[in-house]
Amino acid sequence: MKRKTSSSEDIRWAQIDQTKKTENKQIEKKNKVDQKSDWLILENFIQSETWKIALNDVLTQKSFVKLKKDLQERINKGVILFPPVSQVWTAINLSPLEEIKVVILGQDPYIFEGQGHGLSFSVPQGKTIPPSLVNIFKELKNNFPNYKTPTSGNLEKWGKQGVLLLNAVLTVEKGQPGSCSGIGWEQVTSKILSLVNEKKESCVFLLWGQSAQTTLRGIGQIHPRHLVLKSAHPSPKSASFFFKKSHFLQANKFLIVKGRTPVDWNLD
Repeated sequence: MKRKTSSSEDIRWAQIDQTKKTENKQIEKKNKVDQKSDWLILENFIQSETWKIALNDVLTQKSFVKLKKDLQERINKGVILFPPVSQVWTAINLSPLEEIKVVILGQDPYIFEGQGHGLSFSVPQGKTIPPSLVNIFKELKNNFPNYKTPTSGNLEKWGKQGVLLLNAVLTVEKGQPGSCSGIGWEQVTSKILSLVNEKKESCVFLLWGQSAQTTLRGIGQIHPRHLVLKSAHPSPKSASFFFKKSHFLQANKFLIVKGRTPVDWNLD
């Protein structure tokens, strides 16, 4: 005879299930509020004063005005954009220009609800860690044998240490990868990368995959005072060519030699 689950266990799992439902409703409610925010004042969500000043010329160009109108029109038609407007600039808000030491380039945000929050490869606390990020953590373990594999895919801690987690395109339509490519984001992110190249001393550029490498080539000659490291993308399809490149170890060694504080890659 099958043993019946105890009532206390039923209650415990019901509570867990209800908590998850409540959290999901809160996320959905917040996203609905954010989606109604005015994308025509997108630049107002930049919190870093240094970035506001440095990006002023590109943010006042007609191409950026056109970009904002395009995004607002999509919202008006009922299209859902990720990340929410308040999180579009998370990468530069966490990493002021004067503090940047490492750049990790991505392509565009994740396309599913609640995943993209303005940082390349990162997902918010509590979200399932994407396969590419799982492989990034595996490579960190290869570089540092004592590295503790994180339980969360939230990379904000890296951003706060001067690791610029930048996507080439900063928005995407729900379920539609590449849907915001070619509408003007590339000019903005190229300007961000150019400023790091021109204004910063001894930075490391981690370029994983053809897209990241093409994006960086678009800004012209990288100053020899920086270190550029290239490999395949960490996605499962190409991870065999991503592993054992020692990029994280090389980055920290370079920073130390240049008199800069190495990155603490630990998250937990």
